[in-house]
Amino acid sequence: MAHGDTGAIEVVSSRHLPEEGAIELQLVLTYTNDGDRAEGATVTARVGDAAPVTLQRASAPGAYVGMLTGLPPGPWTVTIEAVEPSARLELTVVPETTTTIATTTTTAEVRTTTTAAEDGDEGGDSSAVPTIGLLVVVAIGAAIGFRLSRRSRS
Repeated sequence: MAHGDTGAIEVVSSRHLPEEGAIELQLVLTYTNDGDRAEGATVTARVGDAAPVTLQRASAPGAYVGMLTGLPPGPWTVTIEAVEPSARLELTVVPETTTTIATTTTTAEVRTTTTAAEDGDEGGDSSAVPTIGLLVVVAIGAAIGFRLSRRSRS
Protein backbone atom coordinates (compact mmCIF):
# COMPACT_ATOMS: atom_id res chain seq x y z
CA MET A 1 0.00 0.00 0.00
CA ALA A 2 1.67 3.22 -1.17
CA HIS A 3 -0.13 5.43 1.32
CA GLY A 4 0.45 3.33 4.41
CA ASP A 5 -2.00 1.79 6.84
CA THR A 6 -2.66 4.70 9.20
CA GLY A 7 -4.85 7.72 8.79
CA ALA A 8 -5.96 10.87 10.55
CA ILE A 9 -9.50 12.14 10.96
CA GLU A 10 -10.17 15.88 10.90
CA VAL A 11 -13.63 17.08 11.92
CA VAL A 12 -14.63 19.89 9.55
CA SER A 13 -17.85 20.53 11.49
CA SER A 14 -19.97 19.00 14.21
CA ARG A 15 -23.35 20.61 14.60
CA HIS A 16 -25.94 19.90 17.28
CA LEU A 17 -29.48 19.91 15.90
CA PRO A 18 -31.61 20.17 19.06
CA GLU A 19 -34.97 20.01 17.27
CA GLU A 20 -33.99 16.64 15.82
CA GLY A 21 -32.02 15.34 18.80
CA ALA A 22 -29.06 14.80 16.48
CA ILE A 23 -25.45 15.66 15.72
CA GLU A 24 -24.43 16.30 12.12
CA LEU A 25 -20.79 15.46 11.32
CA GLN A 26 -18.56 16.46 8.41
CA LEU A 27 -15.01 15.17 8.36
CA VAL A 28 -11.97 14.48 6.21
CA LEU A 29 -9.85 11.32 6.34
CA THR A 30 -6.21 11.50 5.22
CA TYR A 31 -3.21 9.15 5.15
CA THR A 32 -0.73 10.16 7.85
CA ASN A 33 2.43 9.43 5.85
CA ASP A 34 1.68 11.66 2.84
CA GLY A 35 -1.42 13.72 3.72
CA ASP A 36 -3.38 12.43 0.70
CA ARG A 37 -7.11 12.13 1.23
CA ALA A 38 -8.39 8.62 1.80
CA GLU A 39 -11.24 7.81 -0.55
CA GLY A 40 -13.46 4.75 -0.27
CA ALA A 41 -12.76 4.00 3.40
CA THR A 42 -15.35 2.64 5.78
CA VAL A 43 -15.94 5.37 8.38
CA THR A 44 -18.31 4.95 11.33
CA ALA A 45 -19.42 7.17 14.21
CA ARG A 46 -21.23 6.39 17.43
CA VAL A 47 -22.32 8.12 20.62
CA GLY A 48 -21.20 6.32 23.76
CA ASP A 49 -21.97 2.61 23.56
CA ALA A 50 -24.65 2.95 20.85
CA ALA A 51 -24.40 1.01 17.60
CA PRO A 52 -22.11 2.69 15.05
CA VAL A 53 -23.55 4.60 12.07
CA THR A 54 -21.70 4.33 8.74
CA LEU A 55 -20.89 7.77 7.38
CA GLN A 56 -21.50 8.50 3.71
CA ARG A 57 -18.89 9.68 1.22
CA ALA A 58 -19.27 13.36 0.41
CA SER A 59 -18.55 14.92 -2.97
CA ALA A 60 -15.04 16.08 -2.02
CA PRO A 61 -12.28 13.43 -2.04
CA GLY A 62 -11.74 11.90 1.40
CA ALA A 63 -14.74 13.73 2.88
CA TYR A 64 -17.47 11.93 4.82
CA VAL A 65 -20.78 13.09 6.32
CA GLY A 66 -23.38 11.62 8.61
CA MET A 67 -25.94 12.24 11.31
CA LEU A 68 -26.22 10.62 14.72
CA THR A 69 -29.83 10.67 15.88
CA GLY A 70 -31.94 9.71 18.89
CA LEU A 71 -29.51 11.24 21.35
CA PRO A 72 -30.10 11.41 25.09
CA PRO A 73 -29.43 14.77 26.78
CA GLY A 74 -25.79 15.84 26.19
CA PRO A 75 -22.90 16.42 26.32
CA TRP A 76 -21.95 13.45 24.17
CA THR A 77 -18.77 11.52 23.56
CA VAL A 78 -18.63 10.69 19.86
CA THR A 79 -16.22 8.04 18.59
CA ILE A 80 -15.30 8.08 14.89
CA GLU A 81 -13.36 5.16 13.42
CA ALA A 82 -12.02 4.41 9.95
CA VAL A 83 -10.77 1.22 8.34
CA GLU A 84 -8.08 1.29 5.62
CA PRO A 85 -6.51 3.58 6.64
CA SER A 86 -6.92 2.89 10.32
CA ALA A 87 -7.84 5.97 12.35
CA ARG A 88 -9.82 6.78 15.47
CA LEU A 89 -11.11 10.05 16.89
CA GLU A 90 -13.02 10.77 20.07
CA LEU A 91 -14.71 14.10 20.57
CA THR A 92 -17.07 15.61 23.07
CA VAL A 93 -19.95 17.71 21.78
CA VAL A 94 -21.54 20.08 24.29
CA PRO A 95 -25.08 20.98 23.15
CA GLU A 96 -25.37 24.47 24.63
CA THR A 97 -22.30 25.78 22.81
CA THR A 98 -21.69 23.08 20.17
CA THR A 99 -18.11 23.07 21.43
CA THR A 100 -16.04 20.15 20.25
CA ILE A 101 -13.20 18.60 22.21
CA ALA A 102 -11.34 16.25 19.88
CA THR A 103 -8.52 13.77 20.27
CA THR A 104 -7.20 12.10 17.12
CA THR A 105 -5.36 8.83 17.50
CA THR A 106 -3.74 6.54 14.97
CA THR A 107 -1.41 3.62 15.40
CA ALA A 108 1.52 5.67 14.09
CA GLU A 109 0.69 9.22 15.13
CA VAL A 110 -1.24 11.10 17.78
CA ARG A 111 -2.63 14.61 17.19
CA THR A 112 -4.67 16.33 19.85
CA THR A 113 -6.87 19.40 19.54
CA THR A 114 -8.73 20.54 22.60
CA THR A 115 -11.18 23.38 22.99
CA ALA A 116 -13.52 23.92 25.89
CA ALA A 117 -16.19 26.35 27.01
CA GLU A 118 -17.36 27.18 30.51
CA ASP A 119 -20.56 25.22 31.15
CA GLY A 120 -23.39 27.20 32.70
CA ASP A 121 -21.37 30.43 32.87
CA GLU A 122 -23.84 33.28 33.30
CA GLY A 123 -21.78 35.61 35.46
CA GLY A 124 -19.74 37.27 32.70
CA ASP A 125 -16.53 35.50 33.72
CA SER A 126 -13.63 36.89 31.71
CA SER A 127 -12.27 33.35 31.11
CA ALA A 128 -14.92 32.92 28.38
CA VAL A 129 -13.23 35.53 26.16
CA PRO A 130 -9.99 33.56 25.64
CA THR A 131 -12.03 30.38 25.11
CA ILE A 132 -14.14 32.01 22.40
CA GLY A 133 -10.98 33.41 20.77
CA LEU A 134 -9.42 29.94 20.79
CA LEU A 135 -12.55 28.46 19.19
CA VAL A 136 -12.42 31.09 16.43
CA VAL A 137 -8.72 30.40 15.78
CA VAL A 138 -9.33 26.62 15.63
CA ALA A 139 -12.30 27.05 13.27
CA ILE A 140 -10.37 29.39 10.96
CA GLY A 141 -7.36 27.07 10.96
CA ALA A 142 -9.53 24.07 10.08
CA ALA A 143 -11.21 25.99 7.26
CA ILE A 144 -7.87 27.17 5.83
CA GLY A 145 -6.40 23.67 6.04
CA PHE A 146 -9.45 22.20 4.34
CA ARG A 147 -9.30 24.76 1.50
CA LEU A 148 -5.54 24.32 1.02
CA SER A 149 -5.86 20.57 0.88
CA ARG A 150 -8.65 20.93 -1.73
CA ARG A 151 -6.43 23.23 -3.85
CA SER A 152 -3.50 20.83 -3.76
CA ARG A 153 -5.72 18.08 -5.17
CA SER A 154 -6.84 20.23 -8.14
